[in-house]
Amino acid sequence: MPSSPLLFFLLLLCFFCTQLSCTETEVQALLAWRSSLKDPGCLTQSWTSNNISTDPCQWDGIKCNEAESITSLSIVFCQIDGTLDKFNFSSFPNLTELWMDHNENLHGGIPKEIGTLHNLQYLCLSFNNLVGEIPVTISNLSNLEELDLSGNHLTGAIPSAILNMSGLHSLILGSNNLTGQIPKTIGNLFNLEELDLSGNYINGAIPREIEHLNKLTRLYLYENELSGQIPLEIGNMTELQIVDLADNKLQGNIPATIAQLPNLSALDLENNQLNGTVTPYLGNNSNLVEISLSNNDFVGMTYVILA
Repeated sequence: MPSSPLLFFLLLLCFFCTQLSCTETEVQALLAWRSSLKDPGCLTQSWTSNNISTDPCQWDGIKCNEAESITSLSIVFCQIDGTLDKFNFSSFPNLTELWMDHNENLHGGIPKEIGTLHNLQYLCLSFNNLVGEIPVTISNLSNLEELDLSGNHLTGAIPSAILNMSGLHSLILGSNNLTGQIPKTIGNLFNLEELDLSGNYINGAIPREIEHLNKLTRLYLYENELSGQIPLEIGNMTELQIVDLADNKLQGNIPATIAQLPNLSALDLENNQLNGTVTPYLGNNSNLVEISLSNNDFVGMTYVILA
């Protein structure tokens, strides 16, 4: 049996060899993906085979931990032209942040292998040219806090499995081509602070279970095909600051409970089919500074004098 100093040395050597192997795998994966791109954009100078012997943690858009394993990857406004098909997600076991947004020529689908990034906390693929459905495997990212896929051409329904990701603080899927209804399981996202499903083709009613989002501060459901009445239960969401339900097919009265939201500062209900009278209690909300109710079917006065 090796002596204690020798055992320590062997363990230390094993640790460094493991880390070196991990870093080399990450570098090879990045270079392989870069070579698959039609145009690597801003990665041209930094991510090259000439730098393979240098520290990849010094490359543009990359941050590492103390073991020199990549933890953050930021490729924003980079003008890359290509797809994610050759991106080997499983080569980045320590990645916690993936920011790959505002690259209008990043196209194709979101690979299901993205679900192997088990330590990921922030995923932003917004304002690209991505198509296809949202992969169900994203629900495997149990540590995810922010998911932003807005500004693409994604289709299909919102995967119900995503609505079991109770650690999410922000779910932003706006400006896509999503269809279907808002599942009742939306209430499972009880840590959510921002929900943005705007600019899609989502239909049906706003589920009453939305009231379980008691930490929500920003609700954006505008420019969809939502119908039915605004649920009374919204009045129980006391942290709400912004509610934007404009440009839908909502009917019925404005629930008086909305006027009781203590932190509400902006309310937009324009371009719906709301009717009845406008509750005068809206004017008693001292925090409400922006309100838009135009192009509905209200009876009588359609303006509110804000306190």
